[in-house]
Amino acid sequence: MRPAYAPPTGRRASTRQPQPSFCRITWTISVKKTNSHRCTWHLLDGGSFGLQKRLIRLGLYVVALLIVIIPLVAVYVVLRSREPIPSSPASIPATDKGDGLTRTLLGTYLGIRDSDIHRPAGTDPTPVRFVVQPGETADVIARNLQAAGLITDAELFRQLVKYQGVGENLQAGEYQLRATMTMEEVVAALQRSRKQETTVTVREGWRLEQIAQVLSQDGLSTYDDLMKVMTGGRFGYSVLGDRPAGASLEGYLYPDTYQMDPAWSADQIVDLLVGTMDRRFTPTMRQQAAARGLNLHQVLTLASMVEREAMIASERPLIAGVFVNRLAKNMPLQVDATVQYALGYDKTQQRWWPAITLDQANSIESPYNTYLYRGLPPGPIASPGLASIQAVLQATKTDYLYYVAKGDGSHVFAKTFEEHLDNIKKYQK
Repeated sequence: MRPAYAPPTGRRASTRQPQPSFCRITWTISVKKTNSHRCTWHLLDGGSFGLQKRLIRLGLYVVALLIVIIPLVAVYVVLRSREPIPSSPASIPATDKGDGLTRTLLGTYLGIRDSDIHRPAGTDPTPVRFVVQPGETADVIARNLQAAGLITDAELFRQLVKYQGVGENLQAGEYQLRATMTMEEVVAALQRSRKQETTVTVREGWRLEQIAQVLSQDGLSTYDDLMKVMTGGRFGYSVLGDRPAGASLEGYLYPDTYQMDPAWSADQIVDLLVGTMDRRFTPTMRQQAAARGLNLHQVLTLASMVEREAMIASERPLIAGVFVNRLAKNMPLQVDATVQYALGYDKTQQRWWPAITLDQANSIESPYNTYLYRGLPPGPIASPGLASIQAVLQATKTDYLYYVAKGDGSHVFAKTFEEHLDNIKKYQK
């Protein structure tokens, strides 16, 4: 029971019972023993029970209100998302980002779709030529991107562009995009005008000097600065984890077509090439290397020799298989390309990778000369492409130990030295 209320002395007694304060709710626990020894809980403050009922009623009102509001908000977002974006490459001005409520709702929607925004459309790293025509709207660009397999959701792309307010920054022109790019990366790429960048191609089978020469000739840094970074630069990519201390970046610069800013430093340029190799050397490929008992440096070394020796794609796994077989038997690899690498630039022939003679192969003193030294050379001799790397990881299992160039780009393979000599007589007269 509630105790009787005693008013202060000298004041008129009130017959009104005091009510508990709304912000101070006191719960007192009383335990009463019954014959069955069960405990019961008693709320001594009777006014609190009424407050509890009011709070429950308020909670029910809030829930009912949310049930009504949430569908309305969802419908509003959908309807707003279907509004056409203004035409021209400037799909919406950067300053026109909508009213506060619209922007808040759109931001919430994009937050929910964040994983989709940062998820690549595919796994194929092959560059895809994508053209934005003058006057194309963001809606058209989005649909074309989805049709090309570069994004998975055209509507999400439109809303991302709209929220960022970058519609007017989407540039007409030709782009090299990849399915492995995230939607956010695609939006960023389409804001970089080709007029402001230099397109350069690093080809498979090039050595560092050739890469540095082409880059510098295209106005991207200087030859000396590039070579300094390529031979002594330090980068934190995991693909470099097995590279011997002090080794150059030979073989670690991924051959591809790139768009580069002429203002980039040599470090930025080389970082792009190494970073691309790191991404292309996927976790699955690294597992395949480990299954073959090879580290990444050894894979790239073998792949670089395959790149220089193979002219026909179908022969890459066969040539890689010959290397694997000879290494297993502790036979010298006797790869002509390693001797060419050791020779460097031939001033007489005025070329890298000069033609060599058998006498040179048996006399050039270099750890890269696989005629004189057994096992793998110290490192890669060139930048291998993805096909050559995969050829090493999926080398064809055969009994072949020899191959001879036939003069048309293809090779003939042999299991024994006698067969090999016959092939030499037949194809290298």
